[in-house]
Amino acid sequence: MEAQKCVRGDLHDWDRNVLGELEKRISKVKKELERCRRQVISSESVSQEHLLRYKLERLQEQLNIYWKQRSHTAWLTKGNRNTRLFHAMASERRRRNMIKKLRKEDGGVVEGTNLKEFIADHYKNLFQSNTSAQAEEVLSCVSPRITGEMNAMLMKTFTEEVWNALQAIGDLKAPGPDGIPSIFYKKFWALLGDTVKKEVLSVLNGGPMPQGWNDTIITLIPKITCQKKVLKAKYFPRESILTVGPKGGISYTWRSILKGLELVKQGYIRRIRDGTNVNIWTDPWLPRRSTRRVTIPRRNSILHKVSELINPFTVPGMWT
Repeated sequence: MEAQKCVRGDLHDWDRNVLGELEKRISKVKKELERCRRQVISSESVSQEHLLRYKLERLQEQLNIYWKQRSHTAWLTKGNRNTRLFHAMASERRRRNMIKKLRKEDGGVVEGTNLKEFIADHYKNLFQSNTSAQAEEVLSCVSPRITGEMNAMLMKTFTEEVWNALQAIGDLKAPGPDGIPSIFYKKFWALLGDTVKKEVLSVLNGGPMPQGWNDTIITLIPKITCQKKVLKAKYFPRESILTVGPKGGISYTWRSILKGLELVKQGYIRRIRDGTNVNIWTDPWLPRRSTRRVTIPRRNSILHKVSELINPFTVPGMWT
């Protein structure tokens, strides 16, 4: 733990004093490069230009790596720099995952400064042991399923499992409270491996666990998005999605949904129920293999909804 604190402190100082603000440094190098290119061509100016271009390349690569780590993008590992994409993904993920309020079991709402205490109490109750006094009596009625051979294997001393477990962790996935991702240990395993294995195996084989080792960060991630509400409010606020048509200036997402709806409309049939939401003349509601719409012309008919074809004085209702 002390070694991690020292490394973290050194990295913080390096970020603040050596790396600095990347975007400002990139802007400064670009200006210097532009001034250099406007000078009279000479061996000195050419060498200076090569040096500035190298510095700019390195800074842009560092900025790219920074936003890639922030965005936690696992699928984009090669190719040209996509700093703008990484920036947008990190910002959007943070906005989407921001939890401003939570609903309690009794229906009340918790928000603001009370959220932290509410979440902590929830997980305390969730992971708290609630063994009953009759636990031994209940277990005595359960037939043992672990054989001696299985028990011996489970009780074996831990050996090389530390490296295998480290390899199974994503390089930039969810660092702990120290902020150091697993790629740090993988990269410098030749230097840190023996010490890390010694400490971890000591705990796994029954030794005391140092304070702070089992600390973690709890992050609640919302699983319900408001995208459906946004699309409805924008494209079909007062009608069914099955009756919506294309219009100008629509988004790529909505255009793709409309394309899929065209296929759905070729095979779906409206459920009648009481008929109040089914249009006689435009909806496919007739149960037949060919076109499910009414084929005769409407002319001067005042009928509009299928409910008008059902006799309301019969139970459950008969066609007129």
